[in-house]
Amino acid sequence: MRVLLIQSYTMIDEAPVFPLGLSYIAGNLKGHDVDILDMNLEEKPYQALEEKIYGFNPDVIGLSIRSIKVAKPGSQLTCFEPHELTIKLIKKIRPNTPLIIGGSAFSLYAEEIMRRVPSIDVGVFGEGEEVVPELLNNLSNPKDVKGLYLRNGDSIVFTGRRDWLKFEDIPAPRRDMLKIDSYKVDPTSIGVQTKRGCILQCLHCSDYYLAGKTLRLRSPQKVVDEIDELISLYNVEEIMFADQVFNIPLEHAGEICKEIIKRGIQIKWTAWFNEKYITEEFLNLCKKSGCTMINFSPDSVSDNILKKLHKNITTKDIENAYRMAGRCRIPVSFHFMVNAPGESLFSLIKLLIFLLKAKLYLGRFLRLQGLFVVPIRIYPHTKIRSLAIREGLLKEENDLIEAVFYNPPGPFKYLGHLLLKVVSLAWNIKHFGDRKNEDLRKRQSLKHYLPDKKATF
Repeated sequence: MRVLLIQSYTMIDEAPVFPLGLSYIAGNLKGHDVDILDMNLEEKPYQALEEKIYGFNPDVIGLSIRSIKVAKPGSQLTCFEPHELTIKLIKKIRPNTPLIIGGSAFSLYAEEIMRRVPSIDVGVFGEGEEVVPELLNNLSNPKDVKGLYLRNGDSIVFTGRRDWLKFEDIPAPRRDMLKIDSYKVDPTSIGVQTKRGCILQCLHCSDYYLAGKTLRLRSPQKVVDEIDELISLYNVEEIMFADQVFNIPLEHAGEICKEIIKRGIQIKWTAWFNEKYITEEFLNLCKKSGCTMINFSPDSVSDNILKKLHKNITTKDIENAYRMAGRCRIPVSFHFMVNAPGESLFSLIKLLIFLLKAKLYLGRFLRLQGLFVVPIRIYPHTKIRSLAIREGLLKEENDLIEAVFYNPPGPFKYLGHLLLKVVSLAWNIKHFGDRKNEDLRKRQSLKHYLPDKKATF
């Protein structure tokens, strides 16, 4: 069977991200003729989609919707329209070819997307490495396959959750179907997974819903084998460990660093770290194995807010972590949220003082270009959604595909907005030179393929 896998066009001004999920699925489709298209690499993405479909002539098309992001910090504009357009164009070209939708964003908004876009035939929830091959063998009777969203007349039916996969047993992702050089533009573009799942229970996060609450580890040897292959076959110099949190468990992350060092592999890498599970010995291993950036996401520096966000850390943990990173001379970036539950004038001032102290201590090792200060976007299947409904900030029927932020009324709402305006202005200045022509190209592309809709960006 000829299977075309597509990473949907996001229309977001960001570096391309290698479609790791699709490459894992491709590695599991033994006996099928498989090809992959990443629309985000194309100068004319919808034209490239047409040409690929006509040229490859697939029996089945799989489309991954990885994320539905906002266009810029603080923006209310959600880029779902390009995904919808991609689906409509596929069905216009090949109305009788089965279309399977998956990806993290689809899993998060599965029923909502199925209702909005009636042309979707089948949706895959969660991990696709087992369910997609099984579905291809049961296209005439998909209701017997667990992990699918199907149509039954006007209703949408879920066939039930599957057990989480044993990650160690999944074949390695296929990297040979894409021009990997196109992803060598950003340290975070080429990902390597060391585990799946997340044991944290943060108020605003959907990772435990999408990836499970139990950690499923890959052996350090297999992880480093994959890195070695990226270097030897594709001359990759930088990767990102694409885990929810790299250093949980600490011992597993340390063994990966040791394996890289033992083999003498030269690679630059970055990852997301939790501030609680850090030692200076571990950070020295990170540095020696090629770590070029530590990304922290404490979200606040108020112990009261951290508790309300169900974070497993304290302000002291955050300070200890960045000081250890500074002593090991590893650059640090931070991710914070504004107007979180419990926000006050004092907590906002405390954030500014924290950043000043961190800058004075870390100097050039605090990477301000990696600093994110954003509102809390409310996602389905999160605890903050339930909180926002209880507080009367969100109607239960809101499908959340258009961005909705947790921003309760009160005087601190406007201070948070002011801080966001500053961040948004800095973002606009940083991107202005590259965006003017890109925006025009994107609007023209949408208008050409969907003339009955107003293309906005």
